[in-house]
Amino acid sequence: FKCSDCSRVFRHRVSFISHMRKHSNQRPYVCVQCNNAFKDSSALTKHQRVHSGLKPYTCPLCARAFSQSTNVNRHLKT
Repeated sequence: FKCSDCSRVFRHRVSFISHMRKHSNQRPYVCVQCNNAFKDSSALTKHQRVHSGLKPYTCPLCARAFSQSTNVNRHLKT
């Protein structure tokens, strides 16, 4: 499957469909608590941690908790 916008090629149809959302305004994943909409399910999952307070990523040095892995990685670098 080849993207007509950026020429990127995908082996699987599901990956292609997900990629095509990046070129459109289609946001099918909606938060039931605040109605924010997202292009992919992983973005919605990350967003929902704002409402739940879930912080599954912890610093191995100080045990501080973070809601996203990128935040704990940034914390470790500083």
